[in-house]
Amino acid sequence: MSKRMFVCPHDTAKNEPNWIDLVAYISKHLDKDLSYTHTDGFETFRSNMLMGDIVYANPIDAYTLWKEGYIVVAGNDNYDSAYLVKLPYREKDFSHVASVYGTYAHVLGLALLTELGVDIFKTTFSYKDSWADCIKALLNSEVPMAIVYKDYWNDLSNITKSKLEVVASRQGRHSHYMMLKPGSYERGDVLKVLLGMKNDPLGQKIMQAVGISEWIPKEDLRDLEERLIKLGFAKV
Repeated sequence: MSKRMFVCPHDTAKNEPNWIDLVAYISKHLDKDLSYTHTDGFETFRSNMLMGDIVYANPIDAYTLWKEGYIVVAGNDNYDSAYLVKLPYREKDFSHVASVYGTYAHVLGLALLTELGVDIFKTTFSYKDSWADCIKALLNSEVPMAIVYKDYWNDLSNITKSKLEVVASRQGRHSHYMMLKPGSYERGDVLKVLLGMKNDPLGQKIMQAVGISEWIPKEDLRDLEERLIKLGFAKV
């Protein structure tokens, strides 16, 4: 029976073909029939991710999977960051902000707003299903400000970026994580494939294409849990 891999919409929004290549690479080196499963936005991803045998998830969704019994395999050196963006011709207005709820980029965005002296409890948030929808809301003047995930911002065209202005940015301490359903594969086998990619020309090419230069083994997400508890996104 074919096994399934899901990839966070953060990453596939602008770069899906290269993630399909990564899944094919993992499948080939595990000698298993692992297939990529497309999801349209976060709502679809989250409602289906527990069906995944391997899931590449942002820190918040990875934490959810971990609490459901999934095994952490590895993170990477592409640490999550968030940008606070507005239209160049508008004054800074933090009263109404577009974002994608339940993402680590949103958590970073809240921390960023707080650092700027904004009372986030007085801010109205318009939650969208994708970062593309956040940018669209901003360009359509539905909101004066938007939180945007770093990789999505980096993949935007120069034409789109020229219509926007970065107010501030913040880098987090966590990357996306490769998560494994118990009983699907051996953690050591998946980790061996990931760590071996940088020594293989094709593996290196695929890693570069998805913005990763190194996979970093990870045993659990206790440090992330402590951070989320402090921010009120997880319970003790």
